[in-house]
Amino acid sequence: MRVVSEESGLGRSSLYHYFPGGKEEMAIAALDAAARLIDSANEALRTSGQPRKRLRAMLDILAEYYEDGALGCLIGTFATADCPPTVRSHVVALVQSWIGSIAEFLAEAGVPDADAEAARSMVKLQGSLMLTGLTGDATHFRSALTELSALLPEQHPSGHDHAKHIEKRG
Repeated sequence: MRVVSEESGLGRSSLYHYFPGGKEEMAIAALDAAARLIDSANEALRTSGQPRKRLRAMLDILAEYYEDGALGCLIGTFATADCPPTVRSHVVALVQSWIGSIAEFLAEAGVPDADAEAARSMVKLQGSLMLTGLTGDATHFRSALTELSALLPEQHPSGHDHAKHIEKRG
């Protein structure tokens, strides 16, 4: 509560005025804000255009939001905290939704085992944010974004995905 009070500039009594449901209501409001970021990232993946550009747009949104790794991840914070069941269910739903959107995008782009790759992507992203927060070294976050940008199959010179080109020849 001290950190929320300091960051918001509101005293604890003011916080409880705006959030009469207390810490749980504040947590859900914070998760709703995180959901807006995830919606924005997912929207970048759903737009039309080349998959690499769409993926790059999502990664750029994440880099900007997380201030190149300087800003910790709310999802990771809640995932490791002792949260009430309603808060935990919001976190789980948010992460599952995000992984699902990434998996849909990867499947559409021809990535094999898209569901597992989407889950691994989330592990890379969340792990990199945790390491960056612990060490103060944003290299972890930047490395994860670089790895994630390489998720898509190589493009053939013709502009077609290499995997699709092989399927047609096979």
